Amino acid sequence: MKAVKQILGRYSLDDARHAYATGRLSAAAWEQFLNLWTWSAPRLAGEACVIQAAFLRSRGTEGYHRRLNRVRRALGLSPV
Repeated sequence: MKAVKQILGRYSLDDARHAYATGRLSAAAWEQFLNLWTWSAPRLAGEACVIQAAFLRSRGTEGYHRRLNRVRRALGLSPV
């Protein structure tokens, strides 16, 4: 997870996707990166937005913010 946190801090989603496609990022690291990227901030477009919106509908606002802030704390980011 430490390596994935470092990647998340240095690479954009497109950079990480390219690293995975070219074999510089393992499948497990790519999956971790994508999950952390999805939940590291509110996402307003794309697949991450759809995932977050479904979670919000099923768990409500409090559950959504707990999930978002749990990931942000794990990454050393301040809560939203």
